[in-house]
Amino acid sequence: MSEVPKPMTGNTMSEKKHVTEPCDSGQINSNLHHLVGVLLEHHKFILGLVFLFAGMSIGYTWLATPMYRADVLIQVEKNAADSLVSNVSDAFAQDQEVKDAAEMALLFSRRVIGEAVSTLKLDIDAKEKVLPVIGTLISRITGDKKYIIVDVLDVPENLQDKTLQLDIISQKKYKIMTGQGDVITGEFNKPTLEGGMSILINKGNSTVGDTFELVKKSKITAINSVIANLSFVSNARDNGVFRVFYQGKDPEKVVSTLNEIAKNYLNQNIKDKSAQAEKGLDFLSKQLTIKKNDLIHAEDALNMYRRNSNSLDMSLEAQQLLKRGVALDTQLNALTIQEVDISQAYTKEYPSYKALLDKKKTIEEERSKINSSIANLPESQQQLIRLSRDVLVGQAVYVLLLQKEQELRVTKASIIGDVRIVDYAELKTGVASLNSKVIIFVSLYLGFIFAFILVLLKTILYKRVEKIEELGQLGVSVLATIPFSSIQGEIIRKEKKGESKKILQHTTLADFDPSDLAIEALRGLRTSLHFAMVESNNNVLMISGVSPGCGKTFISANFSSLITMSGKRVLLLDADLRKGYIHELFSLKNELGLSSFLTSSEVDISKYIQHDERTGLDIIPRGKIPPNPSELLMTARFKFLVSTLSNMYDFVIIDTPPIMAVTDPSIIGRHAGTTMLVVGFAKNTVKEVEISISRFEKSGVSISGLIVNGYVKKATEIYSEGSYYNYGYKYR
Repeated sequence: MSEVPKPMTGNTMSEKKHVTEPCDSGQINSNLHHLVGVLLEHHKFILGLVFLFAGMSIGYTWLATPMYRADVLIQVEKNAADSLVSNVSDAFAQDQEVKDAAEMALLFSRRVIGEAVSTLKLDIDAKEKVLPVIGTLISRITGDKKYIIVDVLDVPENLQDKTLQLDIISQKKYKIMTGQGDVITGEFNKPTLEGGMSILINKGNSTVGDTFELVKKSKITAINSVIANLSFVSNARDNGVFRVFYQGKDPEKVVSTLNEIAKNYLNQNIKDKSAQAEKGLDFLSKQLTIKKNDLIHAEDALNMYRRNSNSLDMSLEAQQLLKRGVALDTQLNALTIQEVDISQAYTKEYPSYKALLDKKKTIEEERSKINSSIANLPESQQQLIRLSRDVLVGQAVYVLLLQKEQELRVTKASIIGDVRIVDYAELKTGVASLNSKVIIFVSLYLGFIFAFILVLLKTILYKRVEKIEELGQLGVSVLATIPFSSIQGEIIRKEKKGESKKILQHTTLADFDPSDLAIEALRGLRTSLHFAMVESNNNVLMISGVSPGCGKTFISANFSSLITMSGKRVLLLDADLRKGYIHELFSLKNELGLSSFLTSSEVDISKYIQHDERTGLDIIPRGKIPPNPSELLMTARFKFLVSTLSNMYDFVIIDTPPIMAVTDPSIIGRHAGTTMLVVGFAKNTVKEVEISISRFEKSGVSISGLIVNGYVKKATEIYSEGSYYNYGYKYR
């Protein structure tokens, strides 16, 4: 048999001298060990919370409607035919990145999305009205999802984006409640025009009694709803390749919506290109008319001058100046046509536009030099050069415009756009954004973190007595540490279930299993008590507790039995007049007890004393619960009773209520020579013990010692250094 652990007192400084102050690293290790111990101690709570979070996440992933996702692959190509002038150099080409951004803006435009909304009726939302969670659960289990088909739903502006309730009232009829007091009745598959509303509904698979919620979204709301679920990613930006994504709850609608948007985007691109070509043709047509008239006037003026001046030939110098001037004017007119095209898309600050203007300026400066040279010629030669140049330039420009018109007509006829749909969206099995594994994993992680925080807060904010040395700082000796009795715990558990009501009747744990660790610790208390009562003024021992459930009655009953077994005459007095149950432990009658004696005038107390044959213990039970327990304990009869019993027995042990609950122990303690306070291990806080001691002291009652009951080796001690208590022994 191992040695019984020695009681720890508040003066045991000599026992602590061997403990050295840990260094910083040692303190860190100690804190880590303590943290591990705290987590292990609360492992059931942590695991329970983690499993709760996991269960909630599994339920969510099972009940939540998955968001399906589809994608299309689009390529935006460069098209050399999208300019009016096909020989424009690379210096005037649009910047690819700017063009890509413009294309994506077109894809997300209300013009493209709006057509898809109108075509697919995405501005109409109809769904069955079910109970939250429960309705979804039933629908998911049965697989019976009700639906109706709304072909037409036009409502006044004040009802847009509002929820309308549709009830199926018969096999052929329905009624719609607007929420504003209006009720509209209609027939399935027949147009209904009433209250400013136009309705055409197909019954679908709905039955009589079903209820649906209808919403007619405004155009802008429906468009924004689609755009919110639309996104794109560039695969190879240099090649203008993009992947466009769309997500929603209905997989078929997701695919059809995305394909419709892609088609609209492609058609819109072709329309834009055709519109550009049409505008170019209009411009060229007007310019051809103007240039043709100018050419006719120029030819007439030249012929008239030659007839009037009889001048038919030009000098060699004049011919060279004329040739050079015509070439410059032709280039300048070509650049002017290009400027008209570029000015429609860019400002004059754009690099391509600035380069064109610089080139025009250079040509104009060179033409000015030619004009200066012409001015030095004779007047007749100057006039002939000007008129001839007007004719030649007019002819060149007219021919150029005719060529461009013909090219543009060919281009318009062959326009296919510069957008190509590489891959259309398709319905794929299991393509959902609801990643169950990730959700469950994150929930497990969050559950552990949440439980960890709660455990830390509980440990920090409500620090219970888990280290015996903490009580030594209160100035009161710890006379005994009573280990938790596994037998007693099992009995209590079964008694709560009604499975074991007779295991310890007519006896105590001390008699039932004297080898129990708790009983062995009480034997050590018996030795300590001998020294504690040496200086007491009587042989009366009061045992109180800090709070209910700390085990003071267990200690009173078993400690009394142990002393009786040692040959002493002991009386156990149940002074807990409110909730005392000692008579139940020993299966005694409770008609006559302490309350009966205090309310009577009898002097003979023997009739109130009951004897337990098995333990040899004399007991005065509680008696019937009186209306005024505290007042009865303050009477002279109680003082007389305690004094008389003290003279009759070697020990009188009084079991009292907990001090934190009532003031009765403060009254009873004045008649006891020795007072013991039971502290529930891991149940009471150090602050509660301190308050309990203070209450006794204010009543003039001195605490002789503390008894720590229900001690269990905590994980915080297993993983901490310097554990003082270890109950590793057991009687065989």
